[in-house]
This record gives sequence, structure tokens and C-alpha cells, in this order.
Amino acid sequence: MSAIRLAFANQKGGVGKTTLAVHTALALAKRGDKVLFVDLDPQGNGTRFLSKRVLTETPAEGAGYTRAVELFAPLESITPWPGVDGVALIWAGRNDRALNDKGEVPLAECVHPAANLAAVSEDYDWILIDTPPTLNKLQLSALLASTHVVCPVKLSGFGLDGVQGLIETIQDVKKVGNSGLTFVGVILNQEATRSRNYARDVEELKGQIGDLVFSQGLAQRRPIDEACSLSKPIWRIYTGAARPAAKEMLGVIDELIGRIGRGA
Repeated sequence: MSAIRLAFANQKGGVGKTTLAVHTALALAKRGDKVLFVDLDPQGNGTRFLSKRVLTETPAEGAGYTRAVELFAPLESITPWPGVDGVALIWAGRNDRALNDKGEVPLAECVHPAANLAAVSEDYDWILIDTPPTLNKLQLSALLASTHVVCPVKLSGFGLDGVQGLIETIQDVKKVGNSGLTFVGVILNQEATRSRNYARDVEELKGQIGDLVFSQGLAQRRPIDEACSLSKPIWRIYTGAARPAAKEMLGVIDELIGRIGRGA
């Protein structure tokens, strides 16, 4: 069975995209699935989290593990970093300039990541792709390479604009080369449930996309920040305040798996 290739995308930053992506990768590996994480976000935060900060740019290059920027040319083979906690990794450097430059590549180069990842698709159950928080050729390449896409969103400021922009991009991608791309839905992050404006924004979003809004969301909780600082999943932060955060995170991941239709 070929891997589900799932992109985590939003055209706005600060929505918890990478946090959700790495937690999903670790949760899937924990249940025994074979997982490959592809870090197409030049910030490299997913790489630092999943490598527990032991993977730095120089030794990784010397070790011969495939770097995300290499996906933009035809490859004879891919050698992911074996990773920790069962998640293999195609890595990005910290503030990776070479990868960032791929945001402006010719359209013809955007198809290479899709071909390269398709070649290893039979080796994994899931290929999770983290994307930059902007509309550029990196995000386009990720969507061309994916079978599914999910959008975390923070409903504040211009959050709804980011969702609409992504939906329009998905429609364009389906027309130009990936007709099977499935939009799984929108995950509400850092929910401000006591705010009247928040309730209004949720209703507006549901009015636009209906059941594509996940029923389980993520509240704004400090232990999530602690988990990211320590490069640990939230369920390994052993404090009382972390328990509801872990329950919500696992609930979102369960709903995500269920919506895609690949349960345990």
C-alpha cells in the first residue's frame, strides 16, 4: 500500500502548523506506522524538534542523509536520516537559505519532489510534509507531491484569509497536475472560546466550508510551548497542565486519521 502523503499547510504564519505536523508524526510512529517526515519549511523547526536538536547542518551533510533541498532535482535514491522515536527525516537546515531559494524556482522544478517521494512511497505508511507559511513554489511543490492536505488555522486577525487563500491554491493545484489532492479540513488552533469575536469567526468559517472544520480543536495552552522548547511531544510533559493539552492533541490527530480513512 502506498503511503498517504499529507501536507500541513497555511499561507499565514503562527498557526501551529509545524507543532501539529511533528506531533502527528510521533503519534503515528508510536502506534507502529512507518513514517517519513519531509521538512520543506526553510525555518527547519520540524527538523530540530524531531532530531531532538542533535542534527546540525555540517555533520548531516557529511553523513549523506538526503536534505530537503535535494528533492528539487531527480534523485537516483533517497537516504532519510533514521531519526528518533521511529520517525525518518528528510531534513532542513536552520534558516535554510538554499531551501528558501527554492521558493522561486521555475515551475518545471516543482514536480521533482513529487517524483522523488513517489519513488519511496511504498516504503512508508505516511509521508508528512511540513510547508512554509507562505504561497511560493515550496508550498506548491508540497501540494503537488501530496495526496492530502490539512490546514491548521488561528482565527484571529486575518486568519480566515489564509484559509481561503489555501483553498484557492488547492483548486489550482488540482487543475495543473494533482487532480487527486484531497483537502482533509481545517483544524482550529489556539482557540479563544470565551471571545465573542472568536465564536463569530468560527460560524463564518463553518458557513464557508461546513464540515471541513474539525470538531476537535486545540486550546491555547502553555505546555505546548514547553514541549516544543524541549523537543518532546506534549504527552511526555508530565504535569497536570499538560494533560488536557495532550488529550486535545491526540484527539485532533485521531480525527485527522479518521477523516483520511486509514485507522489502526
